[in-house]
Amino acid sequence: MGVAEGTIKAHVTGILKKFGAYSRGHLIIAAQRLAADEMSD
Repeated sequence: MGVAEGTIKAHVTGILKKFGAYSRGHLIIAAQRLAADEMSD
């Protein structure tokens, strides 16, 4: 694919910070809650 591991880590770190998550697992939980909140509106 031609993308360096460091580039991927940097992007994942940025996404984690944007959502206030401390791990990928926490990010999944946060995304599920956000989706549930949007569906209830």
